[in-house]
Amino acid sequence: KTSDDWEKVRAVMKDYICQKSMVHHYLGLAKCTMKKYLTGETITYKKYFYILRAVLAASWVFYKNSWAPTEYSKLVDAEITPENEKDFEEMQADLYEKKSSNSEKTAGKRNKGLECFINNRITIIKAGIQDVEKKVFNWEKLNELFLNIAGGNNG
Repeated sequence: KTSDDWEKVRAVMKDYICQKSMVHHYLGLAKCTMKKYLTGETITYKKYFYILRAVLAASWVFYKNSWAPTEYSKLVDAEITPENEKDFEEMQADLYEKKSSNSEKTAGKRNKGLECFINNRITIIKAGIQDVEKKVFNWEKLNELFLNIAGGNNG
């Protein structure tokens, strides 16, 4: 259950989505993780999930223009995959099986097919987001709401 104040904030959140900034944020997370962990012949399975979560969240924001859920399963279940959809589902299921049947630190041979999917997705989103204008917001409505909440005036 959430508070009445939080519900008021949630009601205006959709007015403050900056699609371009959020996509760049998630792509930056993915690229940073890739640069750090995709360096040798092996990778821990968990690191692939870090990369995939960021890429799938960027996809969610790009294609749906809304906040991405934090739950990985929701990102996968609702995924919009214009390329290699069946291949991705199989690779993701295989990765999940390997991770869940081993320890958190178990490493395995890098999956070039999965990395190709990730790189293709990043390329598609980067190209598409260039044409999206960065939103400029009027913060007055949100500032007023926060001041009312902070001041205890629930009006």
